[in-house]
Amino acid sequence: MASEPFDWKWFYNPDPDEWMKKRFRAMLNLEQVQTYLRSKSLLIGPDRDAPQKNGETQCLVCDKLLCVLTSASPFWFELGSPSNLLRSSCRFHTPIILHSIAAGVNRTHVESLKPPNPCVDSPVHASRHHSPGSLLVFQDGLVHTSYHSVRKDVQLQGHGKLINREWIDTGLLRSWKRSCLEDHGDRCDFALPKAASELLTQRPQLLIDTWRMCLTDASGDQSYIALSYVWGNCNTFRTSTKNLTELKRDHALSHAIRDSSIPNTIVHAMHFVGILEERYLWVDALCIVQDDDASKHQQLRSMASIYANSVLTIIAAEGHDANHGICGLRNVSEPRNCQQHVFQLPGDTDIIHVPWPEMYDKTWFSRGWTFQEWLFSSRRLMFGDARVRWQCPCSNWQEDVDHLSGLDVAPFPIGPDDDRVLTRALSSTWPNIETYASIVQYYNTRKFSLEEDVLPAFSGITSLLVSTFDGGFLYGLPEMFFDDALLWLPFPRVTRRIATDTSAPFLRGSLLPSWSWMGWCGEIDGLSWLGGQSNIVMSQEGGVRILESVEWSTGFPSASAQQRRRIVPSGRKYSEISDNDPVPPGWTRHQQEDGSTVYTHPKNPNALYSYPIPMSSTLNELPGSQPTHPQTPLLFFTTTRAWLHGIRYKGNHRPGVTLRCEDGSWAGFLNLHNYQTARKFPVTGRGEMVELLAISTGAVTHDGYAPQLDEMKMAERPRDGGEYRFVNVLFVTWDDGVAYRQGLGRVLASVWESAERESVDVTLG
Repeated sequence: MASEPFDWKWFYNPDPDEWMKKRFRAMLNLEQVQTYLRSKSLLIGPDRDAPQKNGETQCLVCDKLLCVLTSASPFWFELGSPSNLLRSSCRFHTPIILHSIAAGVNRTHVESLKPPNPCVDSPVHASRHHSPGSLLVFQDGLVHTSYHSVRKDVQLQGHGKLINREWIDTGLLRSWKRSCLEDHGDRCDFALPKAASELLTQRPQLLIDTWRMCLTDASGDQSYIALSYVWGNCNTFRTSTKNLTELKRDHALSHAIRDSSIPNTIVHAMHFVGILEERYLWVDALCIVQDDDASKHQQLRSMASIYANSVLTIIAAEGHDANHGICGLRNVSEPRNCQQHVFQLPGDTDIIHVPWPEMYDKTWFSRGWTFQEWLFSSRRLMFGDARVRWQCPCSNWQEDVDHLSGLDVAPFPIGPDDDRVLTRALSSTWPNIETYASIVQYYNTRKFSLEEDVLPAFSGITSLLVSTFDGGFLYGLPEMFFDDALLWLPFPRVTRRIATDTSAPFLRGSLLPSWSWMGWCGEIDGLSWLGGQSNIVMSQEGGVRILESVEWSTGFPSASAQQRRRIVPSGRKYSEISDNDPVPPGWTRHQQEDGSTVYTHPKNPNALYSYPIPMSSTLNELPGSQPTHPQTPLLFFTTTRAWLHGIRYKGNHRPGVTLRCEDGSWAGFLNLHNYQTARKFPVTGRGEMVELLAISTGAVTHDGYAPQLDEMKMAERPRDGGEYRFVNVLFVTWDDGVAYRQGLGRVLASVWESAERESVDVTLG
């Protein structure tokens, strides 16, 4: 069976059916293997026991591995089951298989390997990775292990490199920087496309001058390096209004270093800037005046620009706090402990294990502040796993792979998918709530030492997106889609964030709001906000539509009714437009063959809209050029409330409650935020009485696309009429006259209309 060129873009997101088809189409039979190896003078004869050089016997598994390493096009082989492979007496492939299985198990949840899981002894496969000389060894269901051959002659096109165990080759790092600046040019000046990057014009107010070892006022044309690191629990030295003048004097930071006041990571970064042939460094602890609220707030809103405009970002991903340092810098820091696994194959072929960056368990990757620091950095120099890696929009390089050969390693992902998903979301020229949801989905799993930092640590992102989202954001919810944004759901559960410093200016003495995803820690369901794009005519017809909503206003706890600001969800501003009305600027009206009317806009030229939405007139509007509103933690609205019976529902991927009427008939479904709340509900009987507040009404066809509604496939849900019409409700608890969200649900519109309801003025915190 002839092999096909392998599509590596497909490999990283395989469809299950295509996975099997591609796998078997790509396999070669043994005869093809031996023919190929003979042509390369790597196979002596056709028999398994034919003698080789050095007195070794021929091994068919080694034949396949050598075939993969030396092939000019991708091959894919099944090597056999782990038990059979490890029973072999071959001294070459057995250690490789053992190592690959151990590496795969270490990076796979142990629970998933318990019998009778077939992955435990599923077949082992080998394929080419990126180029000739590379090798992937893996099992179905387990993580692959990557190897590169070490170049020894012209026949083996190896890219693997043996590196110093203790000390980093800083000359190599300088060459990466030089190669990117000279060869890639302005293609790597920004991580985002040019249109979005033009918004990122803000510069730092202060920089560290590593020549004079002091702080200096930044100018608009200074080249600087930014540092991304973890503060942790160590007592990080900080700039304040009291010491700012002193820190601007020559050698002031040298004195602080001698006093051991500045953490190791920052000290090592200062030295490393000179090694990289730069002069200036930006570090948040020193370059933001920490007790100047106005200046600090402005700099936090400019974080996207600060990292985007740096020549590169040093990412110190090792350690739990700022005292860990950057190990491996000769004459600067402690040595590192970089272990390389080297294996042999017949024919004097050496291969080395090239580990995938094990960053997800690092403290740096779990912290909230580092999210936007990573996202907006165009050139990243990452220190982690005792290795150094480079990533820019054009290339990915690492120490143990020879980048001078033109080979790139795989990009480093920041979540289940790589960061290109997020840069596309930030690059959108129109208010795309679906891609914005992907940003929130990744960000909200991050942790903070101070939970209230969830807002300022996200401000760099919202300051960029405010140019496309009319009205800006309130605690991470886009106001133009406010009714839809309030319908966020956990995936599968979230826990409450509680502010530790209630005197912070962002909070004005209030807890983080329960109505926003920012008030909870955990992954948010990216499908929750699909309704915000229900006016886009898609191939998946029948999405959820918001019909009516309550009127929202917001303010601080001390605000009077007159001081509260009304929230205007402008995304539905033109929802009632008729064919006789003038279209908004930039929009064009079209008549479809079926007689329906659709609208198009050049900002999203491939989409057909059932009605226009506000679009920014230009992408050259700077962040902050539009009016910004204070982040007020309370919502005020008047609505109706009712009580229904709630019974815990167990057949779901997230905690939920089935809502029932007095007679026991199905009334709706309630998604709860965590299992702790769900356990308060019985699983049988009449259930617990639930207080529900109506916030909007919605509809979807019975067979429509609504994956965010868990009840759509429930047999009990009535299917009368052509649509499922419902009322979106909040499940709340009360404390001192303020309601706090504990869940979100839907109640059949007919049930809500017939229920015993009462009007209520609500303060939602």
